[in-house]
Amino acid sequence: MTTITKAQSQGLSTPSISATTARAAVGTGDFSGNRAAPAGQASITQAVTNSISMSKNRAQFPGDRGKYYMTLWISSFSIRQSLTQVGSLDRHTQIILPLPANIFDFHQEQWVEEEYGMVAGVVSNLVNTGSIAGAATTAAASVLAGSAAQNLVNKGGNLFGKAANAFQTVLYRGPKFKSHQLKFKLAPRNPQESESIRYIIYLLNNAASPMLRYKGALFDFPDIVEAAYWPNSSWLHKFKPSVLQGIEVNYQGGGQKAFYGGSTAPESVELTLHMLELEYWTKGDFKNNTENNPYDGYHKGE
Repeated sequence: MTTITKAQSQGLSTPSISATTARAAVGTGDFSGNRAAPAGQASITQAVTNSISMSKNRAQFPGDRGKYYMTLWISSFSIRQSLTQVGSLDRHTQIILPLPANIFDFHQEQWVEEEYGMVAGVVSNLVNTGSIAGAATTAAASVLAGSAAQNLVNKGGNLFGKAANAFQTVLYRGPKFKSHQLKFKLAPRNPQESESIRYIIYLLNNAASPMLRYKGALFDFPDIVEAAYWPNSSWLHKFKPSVLQGIEVNYQGGGQKAFYGGSTAPESVELTLHMLELEYWTKGDFKNNTENNPYDGYHKGE
């Protein structure tokens, strides 16, 4: 079960701050300000140190967030509550992006075709019709004959136009973990927004990567991501806690090499996130309500 605080569930109760505010200290990996900020960004860096704690980073593109947008909360991987449920999440970074180009949901269950075989199928039919004696006799024969009987019938049937019934059926194996491919087209309008894009890519790549421990003997798992649409999640699909399986960045988002003359930043960037959810969707997780709570799918009624 995923547990987050009420303030966390609201997600945006505090003023959002664009990633450009944090970019000045990217080279040091923190917001300490020990490294001199580029020209024109000293005041921005100061705004960050005053407004964001070391454990709560925020990154946003574009600088003026539109009415419809997406949030990605990043949390360190913690001990799972069970094999089917994620444990408590301690959010440390928030990323705000415009809605992806593709808002698409695919709910998939695992059904497989399987053959019981002719002999086993006949035994099953005899049991179901109450012919226990016949079933026992046929079962004994199946031990001796096995699939050989079915093969013999199939081969001999060519002479008489007959084929063995393989008694094929459909078996349910369980739900599948949902996967998502979110594609964002990010076209900066000024140098600050270019810096925002670069910082967001930096945060995502680190969230998707493991950390080596114990002299390289073990990996710490990468971070967990909680994705959400705002402000109309009741009309769109919702997400379970996920991991980033892949991050694609096309620095030729406009289809050709193009860079801004002053900053030399790309004219546009196409960012694609490949996400895999960590919890199944089961009965009761889908809510028939109009409440715009993008996280109610995994609160389990809390």
